[in-house]
Amino acid sequence: MVNQEELNFFHRDDKLKSEFEDLERQRLKIKFYDKGFIISLILFFSCFGVLFLLAITTQIIKASIIDIFFIAAPISVISFGIFFGLSIVKSGDFRKKYKEKIVKPIVTMIDDTWIYKPEEKITQKQYISSLLYEDRIDFYTGNDLIEGVIEQTDFKCSELVTQYEVKNTSKNKNWHTTFRGLFFHADFNKYFTAATFVRTRRNGIKVDKSFKVVELEDATFSKIFEVRSIDQVEARYILTPSIMEAIVKLYQYYQQPIDISFVGNRVYCAVSFSHSLFEPSSFIPVYDVDVIHEIYKVLYFNKAIIHELNLNTRIWMKGAITSS
Repeated sequence: MVNQEELNFFHRDDKLKSEFEDLERQRLKIKFYDKGFIISLILFFSCFGVLFLLAITTQIIKASIIDIFFIAAPISVISFGIFFGLSIVKSGDFRKKYKEKIVKPIVTMIDDTWIYKPEEKITQKQYISSLLYEDRIDFYTGNDLIEGVIEQTDFKCSELVTQYEVKNTSKNKNWHTTFRGLFFHADFNKYFTAATFVRTRRNGIKVDKSFKVVELEDATFSKIFEVRSIDQVEARYILTPSIMEAIVKLYQYYQQPIDISFVGNRVYCAVSFSHSLFEPSSFIPVYDVDVIHEIYKVLYFNKAIIHELNLNTRIWMKGAITSS
């Protein structure tokens, strides 16, 4: 799926190379600040640790040791504040430039008609419309919205994080993540009278028991995914052998849990990741081949799913699906 020639050209482009070098200098400064506040933090807790150990082992703390502590501790706190503040200030500008100089050109390289909005996201209404997750939403955030049309199929995707709050018996608050990853939806060119869900088999996913399990003949597909729907006939109509093969292919390629729903005339797809997808790290070079490859691979999902699910083949009229 990933075009290696395009990625090689991306690295060889002289204009991009100079922009990489500028970003790399900025990254190294932030890395210095990050190391500074980490070392300051270690020094601060080390002071407390040494003082505590001396207190419990000797029960006597010399005045000279106390003097050293009262000198080192404030210095480490002040250093931490300075380095942390500089890192926060510089990271904001670096992040903005990284999205503009690294992520956006990769989007354009895949398809120059796509629109990239780094500070926007899939709306909460669109997320809820997927019916993929039943958990209450107490926290909803995201970024890196991409929207476009591939041939005749419109789509949108963005990174999302959704969480809900749980209070335990001691009234402490805990946050549970419902979804973190890439959320995608597109026109499916068919209209569904009932919702159908395809979920990667794994623990911890809540399902509506009113949606009955659909048994399918594809053994490889059924081993990886569970299908539920109110309408068994419509579910089988949607999940043709070629569609099931395509979903398995996507799962094997991305090696991440994939949950799909077919609702109304839209297909919704949530690919779970445990990390941020398009955020720069001060500890990884901006021209790191693996990082750029990963960004390309994730963004290419938009084109891959539309092609693999054959969404551009409009041989059914919307509203044409009927159940016996």
